[in-house]
Amino acid sequence: MNTLLLIYLSVFSTNLSISERLSLSYEYDSNVYRSTLNSEEGIYSDFDLKLQSDLNLKLLADKNLLRINLLNGGKLFINESDANAIVNQLELVYNYRLKHLSPESGIVFKDTTTVNTIQDYITFMPYTAAIISIDKFLFRVMGGLEKFVFDYSSRYSYLAPVAGILISTRLDESVVLQLNYAYKYSIYDSYAYKKVGNLDSDSLLLTVTTNKRRDNNHNISVRFNYESDILISLAYNPEINLSNSAGESVIRQRFQLTLATQIIYEIYFNLLLSVMISSFKDGILVSDEILLLNDNENRNYIILKLSREIFKKTFLELRYSYYYSEFSNYTTRFDRHVISSGVCLKF
Repeated sequence: MNTLLLIYLSVFSTNLSISERLSLSYEYDSNVYRSTLNSEEGIYSDFDLKLQSDLNLKLLADKNLLRINLLNGGKLFINESDANAIVNQLELVYNYRLKHLSPESGIVFKDTTTVNTIQDYITFMPYTAAIISIDKFLFRVMGGLEKFVFDYSSRYSYLAPVAGILISTRLDESVVLQLNYAYKYSIYDSYAYKKVGNLDSDSLLLTVTTNKRRDNNHNISVRFNYESDILISLAYNPEINLSNSAGESVIRQRFQLTLATQIIYEIYFNLLLSVMISSFKDGILVSDEILLLNDNENRNYIILKLSREIFKKTFLELRYSYYYSEFSNYTTRFDRHVISSGVCLKF
């Protein structure tokens, strides 16, 4: 395997570019286990060390382009060792570049491992795509197959064909508009549930059926980007998930703002803001486990970051993040603050 890789690298070595982003930070986390406010287990806060490496390789020969992105990271908590986590992600993309049409194929793999296994999961997706360029418009059409394995409970594992289309156009040197639609049909390993009882009473129960759970997910995104001395990105992202399992159908609307600019003393300021409005068909709490997998998934959040280059390609970073989510029954609420400071190396 190593020999084949060396041979391939030697063929492409005439045009090889490598970039690396290595960061080390010290964090305070007010809700280590992402518990809801009325959780029986309670809410625990702690300090942690976070290390992350983001490696990008591009190999170009004639019309052939190979991109490899390898992301590795981990968190080591001072007291709550059960929350220690390791994340590994690999993205491998091959693109054959033509004037107006560029076929593409790739593989995305991600593995998250924690000590207590509550948030452990693996996702794997091979896909093919075609990138079409017509005048000022760029089209990307893709299709793939995603396998999601949730280690803590197979109830949330699924196999899903996916498809999508992206349309992008540059109105002028500073303004870019994007429209994206993605569809996913998830076939779960578990069976669907149905409602038993009255929704307005305390006797509401769910009972399992003999049918596999199946979800139809429609995800639309409209994005406006302004790129100049200041970067402004506005996005509206409606999502509809229709499920044959009670309590899992939901309509979400996300409003997102991204802002980046240089302020004083060569300090860069970044703002990320996301507000989500959810409507649940059955008025039943949607799957907690899936909601807890990623910080920025299914959350309201605001993230503020300040960074400054202190040495050549060495940056000092300060960051504050606040995550909030109110679920469908409005009796359980998620709340989390993360404050971090660290050093980032770019080379």
